[in-house]
Amino acid sequence: MVGAMNKQIIVNMVFLQGLWFAVILGAAHEWMAPALICLVLFCLYQFFHVDNPRQEAAVVMFATLLGSILDSVWVQLGWLKFSYPIPHAGLAPFWIAMLWAGFGLTLNHSLRWLQNRLVLAAVFSMISAPLSYFAASRLGAVEILYPSFIYPALSLSWAVVIPCLLVFARSWHRPSIIGQPL
Repeated sequence: MVGAMNKQIIVNMVFLQGLWFAVILGAAHEWMAPALICLVLFCLYQFFHVDNPRQEAAVVMFATLLGSILDSVWVQLGWLKFSYPIPHAGLAPFWIAMLWAGFGLTLNHSLRWLQNRLVLAAVFSMISAPLSYFAASRLGAVEILYPSFIYPALSLSWAVVIPCLLVFARSWHRPSIIGQPL
């Protein structure tokens, strides 16, 4: 059982990283088909391995909504400009929602270990958020218009949002999702 759990956690992490690259490169080159396929496969895999898909869907939808709102704020402030801004240039694009959905699929799986370590989650988020956006900008998916504002804002907002998402995921969690207690 432990070996199967470790395999599922590794697959979950690999799917998220694959999705990130597929989405970022797809946005930079305005070709999202591989990213959509990756997200669909990620969803199918995860939903196949949970006992209650409705709980998983609630967590994914909440992460997608909250993350999309957060990224739309940066667009509205004029601090970020996303490539391939579908459906509207004044909002976070569809592909950002795909990334947040993929992230939501990790909250009760590969990131589950952080659900009771919220300070650590906040610290990791403060570091990883700017790095993720910086890497995406280097790959051509986003233009950082005001780095002196956006990087600290990303760090602080993610330090709040990611622990909130972990708490939300934990509140919807049933041990049968993973098969082991927290």
